[in-house]
Amino acid sequence: MLADATPKSVVVGVDYDQRAVKITRDYFTASNLPYRAGNLAMWRDFEDRPLGQFDCVISFDTIEHLLHREIALLNIAENLSNDGILLLSTPCGHSRTRFNPEWEPHKIEYSHTDLYKLLRRFFRNVLHTGNGTFPNQKFWDNVINAGSRRYSNVMNPVVCTEPIRI
Repeated sequence: MLADATPKSVVVGVDYDQRAVKITRDYFTASNLPYRAGNLAMWRDFEDRPLGQFDCVISFDTIEHLLHREIALLNIAENLSNDGILLLSTPCGHSRTRFNPEWEPHKIEYSHTDLYKLLRRFFRNVLHTGNGTFPNQKFWDNVINAGSRRYSNVMNPVVCTEPIRI
């Protein structure tokens, strides 16, 4: 959908699971949509090439599976353009962070306050639905959660801007 909506851009799909990359490549194709098997914590693909620099990184339901998620976030921040953004989603509906969640593939499930604190270490701005700073908040409130709160995670999704580099 992103590749079709932004035909003048290059949308790169990256996944750690080489089978997922193959299946996705077989079902979703576009001239501006290459796929790579890679590791976010190492910021390299499986052919040992850097993943590169980006204007936008979209990470949905990824960081909760990573052992070294702080290093992955550091790599994302360091490899975004100065005006780049991170659009991130991760389970964070609990009042306290869970270090051993019930679902085994998850290494962690953040509370919304801990997720905010983590992201602020890597980005100056963390925009989210819980405090009304999320871009197009009215769409979120009037369409996504129209009539009832169907999507209740306070910090999900988030838009992070102004990456912090050391």
